Formats: sequence, C-alpha cells, structure tokens
Amino acid sequence: MSSVPDRTYSSCQNYTWSTTDILGRGATAVVFKARNKTSGEVFAVKVFHDRVSTYHSSVPERELDLLRRMKHRNVIGILGREKEIGTGNDVIVMEYCSGGSLYSMLDKPKYAFGFPEEEFLIVLHDISDGVAYLRKNQIIHRDIKPGNIMRKIDENGRSVYMLTDFGAARALEEEETFTSIYGTEEYLDPNMYERAVLRRTTGNVYDADVDLWSLGVTIYHVATGSLPFQPYGGRSNATTMHFITTEKKSGVISGKQRSEGGDIEWSTELPRTCSLSASLKSFVTPMIAGLLESNQKMRWTFDKFFYSTNDIMNKITVKVFDCSTGINNKLYIDKTDRYAQFQEAVAKTTEIAAGEQLILFHNRELSEIIEGTIQMQNWPKNLIRGQVYLYQREKLDQQRLVLPEIRKTRDTYVIMTSLLCFRLDYLLTKYCRVRCIHFYQIWI
Repeated sequence: MSSVPDRTYSSCQNYTWSTTDILGRGATAVVFKARNKTSGEVFAVKVFHDRVSTYHSSVPERELDLLRRMKHRNVIGILGREKEIGTGNDVIVMEYCSGGSLYSMLDKPKYAFGFPEEEFLIVLHDISDGVAYLRKNQIIHRDIKPGNIMRKIDENGRSVYMLTDFGAARALEEEETFTSIYGTEEYLDPNMYERAVLRRTTGNVYDADVDLWSLGVTIYHVATGSLPFQPYGGRSNATTMHFITTEKKSGVISGKQRSEGGDIEWSTELPRTCSLSASLKSFVTPMIAGLLESNQKMRWTFDKFFYSTNDIMNKITVKVFDCSTGINNKLYIDKTDRYAQFQEAVAKTTEIAAGEQLILFHNRELSEIIEGTIQMQNWPKNLIRGQVYLYQREKLDQQRLVLPEIRKTRDTYVIMTSLLCFRLDYLLTKYCRVRCIHFYQIWI
C-alpha cells in the first residue's frame, strides 16, 4: 500500500513549517512561519514558486545577495538559503516578525482611520531610516508598500518596523536608470503605471525616485487608513487611476471618484478623520505632497525627505489645553525656538493671537516662568512633559462681573445678594470644571 505524502507540512534542511501557516504571498514566493528543527525557534521562510526556482533562479540569488550585504535595524535580517525537500525550490530563511505586516495592521477596524500619532511617528522614523540605509548602499527597493513592511516588538515592548521582500530590489548607482517594471499598482509611480498596467509603450526610463512616490502613498495610507488615489471600481478602472495620478495639480495629496464617470474629489489636506494633531499635520501634509508630485522635476529628493523626517523627530512637543474649545493640542516646536515662536505656534493652531493668549502652568502665567530669550530646549523639563492651559483674554474680560446700577431701596440688599450668588455659582462651576480637567490631565 503506497503512502501519500503529507502536504500540510514541508521542510528544508534545518527548518520545518505548516503550509497553512502563511505570513505573506507574492508573485514569486510564499512566506511561511517556520521553526528550527533543533532549537524550535521561530523564523520566517520565503519559499519560491516552482517556475521561479526552475526558470528564474537568478531572482532568489539576487535577493539573497542583496540581503547578505545589509545589516540594519529597519531592514529584515537574513540567515541563509536552503532547498525545499521534495521540490528543490529555493528557500530564504529570515528573522520572524511577530507583529505581522503594516498592511495587516491597517486592515484592522481600529486603524480604519489611520494610526494614532505615537505609532505613526515610529513608522515614519523607521521606514525613513531603512530607506536611507538602502540609498547609502545604492539599493533601490521598487516595491515599497505596507505589505512589505513588517513589525516586530523589541525587548522594551516598542514597535520596530522593517523593510522586507527584496525580490524586486537591485543595486542602482547615482544617475543610473532602469527599464524593467516592478511594483504594486496602488503604490506604483505614474510613469511606471502607464507601462505596467495600461500596457502603453512609452520608452521611459526610471531611476531611484520611483521609491519616493511609493513612500508618499504608504505614508498617506498609514496616516489615514485609506489609499490617496481611488478611482470608482478600483483596479478595474486603470485609465481613471492614471488620470488621477498624472493630471492632479501640484500640492494635491488625494483624489477620489465616488461614482462611475463621476467627478474627482481633490484635496490638498489630510481628511478630518485622520487622528494626527493639527500641528503634526502641518509638517506631514507638505511632505506627502512633495513625495506625490506627478512631475518628477518637482518631486522631493531623498535628502529632503530624510531631512524633513529628522526635523519632525527632533522637535519638542508641548501639550496646550485650549479652555475655550476643550481641545488638548499637541504642538511641535523647534528646539531653538523661543517664547515668541511658541506663541506663534499656539496662534496658528488655536487661532488665538499672541496678544490675546493667557497661558498658565501650575496656575502661573508662562511668561512669568520663562524668559523670552531662553530656547525651548532649555525650558524646565516638567513644563515640557506637563500640561499648560490656554485662555483667551478677551473672553475672560467679557466674563468679569459687571453689576448694574440699582436704585437704593429696602430690597437693594436682597437683589444684590441674588445677583452675586448667581454669578458666583456660575464662576465656581466653571472653575471646578477647569480644575477637574487639570487634575485629570495630571493623573493620566
């Protein structure tokens, strides 16, 4: 009686995996969660399809060669290359990222409107550092997207995001170009999209800047939870997709078509549903706009992107509670800025002019605590980490107790007392509310 091989498990020399435990799937390979046969330690194995191993053996060889050259915190680590037992297909063994891909995270309901601010900044920092490392080593990825960015948790419980899937990557020196087409439709540079998706003969050559467009789409996706360019019908409406990405005006960061043949809804701003603070949006929006310039001559350079990212990461953040709106604003300020620039940032976010601002910290005016010439990096640490409160002086003046003139009669005392009690009750209620918010902010 012949035995039927178990197709639910597969292995190579040192690793074994279940064929149902899939971490990711691409055009050239499938990635599985695997275990070392000796230690039981978890790894990821990239098993190439039969046709790739048989007819395009240079693909896994090129990816392995690139990964062996790279060692960086934000680039997936490689352990080696083996052969799948039974098929002889190529297997690349990589470190395992327990957090899954960025795409799988964005697919969760809680991220339907994008990442919270703290996690977004980690993503921005890590992919910027990873891409900077690639450029330093003259490598172009050519398929940057959330599905090719993995998340792992470090020893401190903090997220670390890593670039992965270098099947389309190649070495590309400065000023060098290429003609081959790789990438994923929604993240593909418009010039490449025209040839790859619309199948038009363009004669175009491409350079490393195609990664910049993919970065712009990815950053927008992480910030908002949705893609920036959406034709009605999705991928089936490739002609409109190409129109949106090539005909949009400079500065436009999204274009969406709600109905078949309908107008395109253009926007130069991140949507209101985006959870990033207004201050952070003011820096991220021009970054996305610069990366998503259809005209490559106007598109940001890698150096400008890296500089802008580092500039955001190096800013000081201050929490300013606007008592007139009940909004707790998070402001991003340059370390070398002084009190006047801080007031300008407050005015830009809250629309309360500097002369109208009453800013309190621990029940004292901030202008009494901070000298105007001191740079923010030298402000007291408890102030930077704490909570300040903003009032509008004009509104406070309007709320001052103004008593009408009342003829002196025997009922004057009763009337005056009633007015005072009513006004004091109101002020006491408002005071208690602000104090409760103050203590709540301290405790959290």
